[in-house]
Formats: sequence, structure tokens, C-alpha cells
Amino acid sequence: MRWTTQEVRDLIPGADWVMAPEIGSTVGGISIHAPTFRPDDIVFVRPAEGGLGIPSARLAADGIIPTLAIVGPTDRRGISARAVLRVPNPHDALFALARAARSRIAGPVVGVTGSAGKTSVTAMIAHCLAGAGPVYATRADANTARGVAWNLGCVPEDAAHCVLEMAIAEMTWSTKLARVDVAVFTNIHPVHLIYHRDTRTIAQRKALIFAGMPDHGVAVLNADMREFAVVRDAALERGLRILTYGMAAGADIHPAGGVTGFSGVRLSAGGEICDLPLPGHGAHAVYNTMAVAGALAALGLPPSVLGQRLAGFTAIAGRGRLIELAVGGGTARLLDHSYNANPGSMRAAIDDVLALPGPGRRIAILGEMAELGEASAAEHAQLVAELQRAPFDRVWLLGDGFLACRDQAAGDPRFCFIGLDDLDRILPGALARDDRVVVKGSLSTGLYRFMQRFRTTPDTTGRQSPAPGATAAPSRRQSA
Repeated sequence: MRWTTQEVRDLIPGADWVMAPEIGSTVGGISIHAPTFRPDDIVFVRPAEGGLGIPSARLAADGIIPTLAIVGPTDRRGISARAVLRVPNPHDALFALARAARSRIAGPVVGVTGSAGKTSVTAMIAHCLAGAGPVYATRADANTARGVAWNLGCVPEDAAHCVLEMAIAEMTWSTKLARVDVAVFTNIHPVHLIYHRDTRTIAQRKALIFAGMPDHGVAVLNADMREFAVVRDAALERGLRILTYGMAAGADIHPAGGVTGFSGVRLSAGGEICDLPLPGHGAHAVYNTMAVAGALAALGLPPSVLGQRLAGFTAIAGRGRLIELAVGGGTARLLDHSYNANPGSMRAAIDDVLALPGPGRRIAILGEMAELGEASAAEHAQLVAELQRAPFDRVWLLGDGFLACRDQAAGDPRFCFIGLDDLDRILPGALARDDRVVVKGSLSTGLYRFMQRFRTTPDTTGRQSPAPGATAAPSRRQSA
């Protein structure tokens, strides 16, 4: 999104120049986080007391001299920039720019929400839409209201489509800013229950995404998800058109069955039969592919054509990316699902590795699921019971949530309760050729950081790629 510097000043109430810009100078995009900075971005400088923006010391260390820097009302530090604009409230200034940017986005905006899989589905939809023209998608997992605002301010004006990931946190603000044309629900799971009580509350709060939608908006809903009726009724009350996807034939988009002759899925999408590539294994991969087909159909685009682009989709680091690790004269395959966990996403990751073909052992490295509140003990115990019935050769469990289940797994030699330091000594030495390994856990367990050793440093999106000696497999994977 490009503005003249004068336009930026006029869009923010109460803004005034500390250092006026050159007449006619322009800026494009917004930066509030140093790793995602792009030349010509408007840079929000973090106040000395903390808050929104990039610290001035980081700007200096990185040699960043913004075309336009925005500072708070009490900031009197000397900022090295070509122009400096002081605003009464940086948060309000960011939102003002986001509202202005949204009004200039000509193409449809798709919002993706859900308890699990929304990051991957967002990326998959964007990947397919790239076949229909320029597309912008959420960067750096920024999915709360501040992240939605920042991403809106970065959308190029020539974007044919915009795809935004939208979290439950601050959904009331996010929906006002994004005003999505199509809302996609992946699922509802018991997650962050210390904040949201139960799945019905989660469904109600996520369904607030509908409040900012236009009358012509479309809700693409997983017909098999928990609390489907709650979400469906909220969409109907808003007067939206509904497209459903699910395993049963009653859904608008569902598996059609029959032999496809390739490792994909045959879908019936509005009566049209289409064979689509499947980025991953197991039921969750089918659901994510159906969600993508639903989004394309809602936009009036052919799933049978653009959906073929899924053949070239690469899963996101931490969300199902397959890493090949050299061990024992061959390779072990690690499914990196390490970016956070809840009961639903944990089962999807387990399902992914169990469906991954190969002759070697199946190994699970799982960290506890955080923020489940009073449901934590029961959810961890149930998952351990399911793991005991699953055909794993080894199961390594980390964190207090799983440690409380030690007696439950006693006598099963496959189970080992360890700490992150233990894992540091175990891997990769304990792996053998052809092993299939899944790594999953909440961020607080440190597993996502641990997996960094098998990836390169973060790119400008804040996401990561396999490291030297550990290559991304060409096969198609995606996160839960």
C-alpha cells in the first residue's frame, strides 16, 4: 500500500511533524517488527517506556534509516530518519492506517479462523489464489488485531486477493478492520481454556468474524467441527451465504470416493467432481484441502483448476514441514509440527505421522499442551491412552501435563518421560535410517526452538526453512 507522507499525516488525527518530509515523498507498507522490515516501510518506533514498534537501538544496529518514522507523544529522542511524525497514540495511528488501507483494497479479502490449521489453510488458499493473480497473505503469523492491522497496511494495491489469518484474541477489532468477504472456519477444539471456559464460548467468540462482513459475504464452515450449530446460527443471523465441507455427503464439499490413481483426494464441490493433490496424510489433510476448495468456490473460482496448485505447496516450518535428516547411512524423516499444540492439533500431527508411509520405526516426541486449565489432566490422560493403542515404537513425552500421566504409562517400555535437556542429548543420535518422527508441543515446552537446529535462520516472513544437512522433502506436507 503506497501513500504520500502527507497522506499519512492527514490520516492520523492529531499527528504533527517533528521532521517534515521532502515534498512529494512516498512510503509503502508498514513495519512494527524488525525481522519483517522492508525498504520504504513506514516504521513505528517503540516508545522508551515500551509498547508498539521497533526499538530505536535495533534500528541503529540494523542500519535502518526509515523514509518515515512514527513516534509516540512523549518521545523526544533523536531518531535517524528522513521524516519523523509524532502521533498521540501509536496503536490508534496503526489502526487508522489499517482502515484506510482496507478501503483501498479492491479485491476480495478472505479471513481464516479456527482452533487448529488456520495458518496452514491461510497459506494453502493464498498459494492456490496466486494462480489467479497477485495475492497477499498474513506474514509472520500476525493474527491478532494488531497483526491484522499491520498486514492490511502492507497489502499491495495491485493484489487481486488478500488472505488473512484471524485469531480469537481481539476478534471484535479484527473483524472491524478486515471486513472480510469470505470467512473460513477450520474447526473448534478445546484450546486456551484458561481464557475461554469451553468450546461453545470459543465458537461464539470466533464467530464474531461475521460481524464485519458485508451482506454478500460467504461463510465456509467445517460441518463436522464441534459447535458447528453455534457457528452456523451466527452466520445465518448475519444473513450470510453458507458453504459447508465435511466427510458426509450432505456437505456442499465432501469426498466423492472412487479410485483417483494418485495420492490425492476426489471431492464433490457443488456437484463438480475434482481430483486434488493432498498436502499431507490423514483426515486433517483432507479437511484442509476441502477448506481450500470451499474458499475457492466461495470466490467463484474453480477448485478443480486452482486447487491443482496444491501439488507445489510446501508446508510451513513448525506446522508439518517434512525434514529429512541424515542418519545411519540413510535418512530419518521428521514431521515438524512443533509450533504450539492443543488436543485437536496434537491428534492431527499424530495422524500425519501414522499415515506417513515407510519401513522404519514410528516415533513421537510430544510436549505438553498448555493453557487447558481444569481440563488439562483429563486431556493429557486421554491422549496418553490413545498413544498406548497407536502403533508407535517409541514415545518421548515432555512437560508437567504428561508427567502427571507417568503411572498411567507404567509398564509400557515404549514410553519415556524426559526434559528438553534430555532430548538435546538424544537427538539425532537415537534415530535410525527410515525412522518417521513427529515433533509437537506447546511453545512453552521449547520444542519449536529446539527444532531450529534443523532449520536455517528465519526469513523475512518470520518463518523458517530446513538447515544445511536437513532438507525439505519435495513431498507435500502441511500443518495441523
